[in-house]
Amino acid sequence: MGLEKLRDTPTFGKVYREIEEKATRKGLEQGKEETERKFVKNLLDRSYLEEEIAELTGLGIEEVRKLQKSLENE
Repeated sequence: MGLEKLRDTPTFGKVYREIEEKATRKGLEQGKEETERKFVKNLLDRSYLEEEIAELTGLGIEEVRKLQKSLENE
């Protein structure tokens, strides 16, 4: 029985949909984090201050500093 057929069964279908939903949420979260990192990197490259970046992104100063350090290590 293929995955397509298992997805439609009552028992496995529920589990399959739950796993699929979790994977989708995780993928969206990872995409958001990556976009955030790129945005902060662009702002840092343009010499924005930590406070300005925090204000523009909605991140806290400490989060901006952590991102800055992780970007420096790349």
